[in-house]
Amino acid sequence: MEEEKKDSPPATGDSPEQSEHLNTPSMDGIIIPATETSNIINPTSETQEMEVHHHAHDPAAPHHKKNWKSYFWEFLMLFLAVFCGFLAEYQLEHKIERDREKQYVQSLLNDLKADLTNIQYVINQNTFVKETGDSLFTLLTMPDYSNHTNSIYYLARKYSSRIYFNMTDGTLKQLTNSGGLRLIKQKDVVDSIQAYQYVYSEVIKAQEVKELQLLSYRDLMCRVFDVRILETMVIGVKITRPAGNPSLFSQNKELINELLMKAHFVKRNNAQLLNMLTEMKQKALNLQKTINKEYHLE
Repeated sequence: MEEEKKDSPPATGDSPEQSEHLNTPSMDGIIIPATETSNIINPTSETQEMEVHHHAHDPAAPHHKKNWKSYFWEFLMLFLAVFCGFLAEYQLEHKIERDREKQYVQSLLNDLKADLTNIQYVINQNTFVKETGDSLFTLLTMPDYSNHTNSIYYLARKYSSRIYFNMTDGTLKQLTNSGGLRLIKQKDVVDSIQAYQYVYSEVIKAQEVKELQLLSYRDLMCRVFDVRILETMVIGVKITRPAGNPSLFSQNKELINELLMKAHFVKRNNAQLLNMLTEMKQKALNLQKTINKEYHLE
């Protein structure tokens, strides 16, 4: 009876299966409750999950292949971006050139305005010189010229003076030297500028010839006219008539004839110069009118 009692399981009210779940043996004989062992992470299971996750994003895995339409649209968008940038830069550069063109033509108009005033002044002065030369030639060829030496001294001295035209060419020099003439897009304006410059080059040549002729005329004046009389005629910058009818320094007919010959050459060249200046004035007016018309500046 005692052996049967000894072999019988303890009366705990639980089955053997339940006792296994309640007390689970662990290392070193320590008993770990079953509820705690259920929360322990299984290293093997976690490693397997990481490997699965890693293989899902493997770069060696095949990707979705793009078709030709995708490449075409990418190329088209890139092309449009570059092309639009080019257009924007071109428009900006074009606008800058238009602004510079307007500045040049406005400055050119200002120069033309000054030129027209100066041309007219030189025309008036050269017209007076022409009339002076005509009167001097008439008086010195008269048999009784000695009775008119008061006027002869005055006319001969005034005839030796000169005034020349110089273009206000600051703008044209900038356009020519810097290649800025290409900025002028209106062909009629460019043609008019070139015509104006050509006439001016001819005026310069005529003025240079006149200067040489006047120098020769002045040299001969020293032998015909008395310098003491000429000195009394100059008051500041003004030339006046001498008192009375002073005699000439030389009565030599050959010298007087040579003086009139030199005065004649000056007079003829001066007449041509007047024609050129009149033509140049007309070219300046035409250029002014063309600029106002083509650039709507009126």
